[in-house]
Amino acid sequence: MSDDGTASRSTTESDDSAGESTESGDSGATTGGDVGTCCETSNAPGCSVPAVEACVCGGDPFCCAMQWDHLCVARASQSCDIDCANDCCAPHDAVACNDVDVFSCVADADGNCYGQWDAQCVQVATTRCGLSCG
Repeated sequence: MSDDGTASRSTTESDDSAGESTESGDSGATTGGDVGTCCETSNAPGCSVPAVEACVCGGDPFCCAMQWDHLCVARASQSCDIDCANDCCAPHDAVACNDVDVFSCVADADGNCYGQWDAQCVQVATTRCGLSCG
């Protein structure tokens, strides 16, 4: 458990499919714009939009077995056709950015980027994690 009561998993061990096409998890979920709780972290597994939940958990079973964490939010935004307003190239208040690989890299380098994606996180993403913004 982490200090905030959530189950902890390292970003390197948690997402075996990071960097790969998540064909089993990329359902092209159509939500009609409803993101429900899928853009928020939770101590509970899953999120409130079944199509997004199925898409995310197909690529990262931890999200439906243990808890809906930052990596689940990143995967939902990257692979499951929802907009969590979390572009990796800009600071925002979302809990993760929209690219699982970039988010994992930045979170490993700077633990302050969990839950707050500020200008420092964008800088780490572009200088250390290969993100190209333009």
